Amino acid sequence: MSRAIVVQKSSDKRYFLYFLVGLTAFVVYANSLGHQFTLDDPFFFTQNKTVLKGAAGIPQLFAEGSMQGFTGEGGVQPYRPVTLASFALQKDFFGVKPYPAHLVNVLLYVAVCLLFFSAFRRIFREADPRLVFAMALLYAVHPVHAEVVASVKSRDELLAALFGFASLRAYFGGDGPPSITRILGAAALFALAVFSKESAIALLAVCPLASILFRRQTLRPQLLGQLTLVAVAALFVLVRQAVVGGEFSERQSSVLENVLFGAQGFSETAGTKLSILGLYFRLLFFPVQLSWDYSFNQVPVVGLSAPAALAGGLLCIGSLALVLITWRKHPIVAFGMLFFFITLSPAGNFVYLIGTTAAERFLFLPSAGFAVALIAGVAALLRLPLSSLQGPRFRPAAIVLATVFVLLAGRAISRSADWKDTLTVLESGVIASPNSARAHSALASEYRVRGEQSGLLQDRRKWFESAIAEYRASITILPDQTFSHYNLALSYQEYGDTARAFSEYQATLAIKPDHDFALNNLGALYGAQGRYDSALACMRSASSAKPSNIMYRENIGVYLFYSGQLVAADSLARQLQIERPDNIKAQEILNAVAATRKQ
Repeated sequence: MSRAIVVQKSSDKRYFLYFLVGLTAFVVYANSLGHQFTLDDPFFFTQNKTVLKGAAGIPQLFAEGSMQGFTGEGGVQPYRPVTLASFALQKDFFGVKPYPAHLVNVLLYVAVCLLFFSAFRRIFREADPRLVFAMALLYAVHPVHAEVVASVKSRDELLAALFGFASLRAYFGGDGPPSITRILGAAALFALAVFSKESAIALLAVCPLASILFRRQTLRPQLLGQLTLVAVAALFVLVRQAVVGGEFSERQSSVLENVLFGAQGFSETAGTKLSILGLYFRLLFFPVQLSWDYSFNQVPVVGLSAPAALAGGLLCIGSLALVLITWRKHPIVAFGMLFFFITLSPAGNFVYLIGTTAAERFLFLPSAGFAVALIAGVAALLRLPLSSLQGPRFRPAAIVLATVFVLLAGRAISRSADWKDTLTVLESGVIASPNSARAHSALASEYRVRGEQSGLLQDRRKWFESAIAEYRASITILPDQTFSHYNLALSYQEYGDTARAFSEYQATLAIKPDHDFALNNLGALYGAQGRYDSALACMRSASSAKPSNIMYRENIGVYLFYSGQLVAADSLARQLQIERPDNIKAQEILNAVAATRKQ
C-alpha cells in the first residue's frame, strides 16, 4: 500500500509539471488571440486559391508548390503540403478568420512544449524530471518564438516541431533498440514533420546521436530504425523534386533578401556566415532587440577579420570544444549543442544559400537544443547531480532561473504584441533593424497601401509622405534596387509630384530596362502630357518585356488612337478581339475610331 501511495504521488507530481508547462505556454501567447493576419499569411492561407478550396483542394496541395496557389507559378518554392492542408481544413470549419487561426497556433505551441517535455523525458531517462521541466519551461517562455506563434503563416514551424518531437518520443519510447511498432510510428510522424516544413529533415541525425549518447548503442542495433527514417527522408526529397525541383533554396534571391548573394570570395562568404551564427547566439542569449527582418544591411557582408566574424568564429569553436569536453561526463550538454547545430543547418545558410539572411523563426527547432544545453550546463557548473538535483545550490539556482523565466516571459508577451497587425510589426521592425533596406521598403509599402485606401485627402497625403520617407531610407541603404525606386515612383505619382515620379520610374529602368510595370506607368505619364510618341515607345517596350500581359497591347491601341494613327489603332483592336472576343478595351477603341471617322 505504501509503495502504491508513493507511485501515485510521483505520478501526480509529473502531471503537475506537464500542466505548468502547458499553462505557461498558453498564458505567454494568449494576447496573440486578438491579432490580425500579417505579412506572409496571404501567400499560404488567406489568398492562396488552392487552400481556399478547402478539403477538396488537399490532393492538389501535394501536387504543387506551396506558393503556387497564390502566385499561379510553379518552379522552386516551399513545399509544405501538410501545413497548407491544415489551413484548408481550417477554412472549411472556421472560414478565413484570424481568431481561429491564432487559437490553433497557440494550442499547437502548447502541444509542442508538452511534447518537448515528454520526448526529452524519454531520451534523458536518468535525469531528474525537474531538470527536463526547466528545459521545457525555458523553451516555452523564450521570446524568439514570438514570430512563430503570433504569425499564422509560421504554422509550418509549429507542425514540423510538433511531429518532430512526437517522432523522437515514439522512437525512444522504451528500452533497447526500437521495436517495429515504434519504428513505424516514428517514421510516420517524421514524414508529417518533413511534409510540414523541409528543415525538419535535420532530425534524421538526432536519433542516432541520442542512441549513442543515452542508450550506449552502436549503430548496428538501430540499423532498421535508421534505414526506415532514411527511406522516409529519401521519399520526401524525391516527391519534392518531382513537384518543385531539386533545389532546396526557396526561390531565386538577391542581396536585398540574403546578403550572402553579395559576398565575394571565401573570406566574405565565411565571415558573413560566422557573423550570422553570432547573431543567432545573440538572439538566444539576449532576446531584447527582435525583428521580423535581418536583411541587407542589418547583417552586412564582412570578411573573416571583422569583429562580428571573429566573435561568431569563437562561438563556433567554443561550442565544438564544449561538445568534446562534455561528451562523456555531461552528455546532455553535448547533445543539446549538437541538436542546435544539426537543426539549424538547413536554414542557417551553412549548407546552401536560401532566400533569407536570417530569421527568428529559423531558431524555433534549434532553440530546443539551446534550452537543453543551457539548463544541463548550469546544473553541471553547480555540481548538481542530474539524476536528483540534490545539493545546497539547488534552491538558489531555482530562484535565479525562475526570475530569468519571468523576465523572458514578459519579453515574449511584449514581443507577441508587436505582431497584432501588419503595420505594428513592420514599424517595430524598422526600430529593431534600422539598417535593413527591406524593413524600410516593407513599411513604406504598407504606408502606400493605406494611402491608396484612404478616402480623406489629408490622410492620403500623410500616408504617402510617410511612404516616400521610408522608400528613400531604403534606397539610401541599397541604391540599386528596383523595388523601392518603382514604388517610390508610384507614391510620388499618387502624391501628385509628377516630376519626381518621372525621375524614379527612369531610375527603375536604369537598373532594370525591361521592368514592364515601370514602362507602363511611365508611358501613362507621357500620355497624360500629350507626348504620345514617348507613350507608345514605353508601351511597346512593356509589351515586349511581358508579351503575356494583354493590357500593354490595349494601351498601345489607345495611344495609337490619341496620336491620330486610326488605321493602326483599328487593326490592333480587331486583332485583340480575334484573340479574345469579349475584350472591352478593344471594343472601346473600335467605337472611338468609328466615331472619329464619322466626324
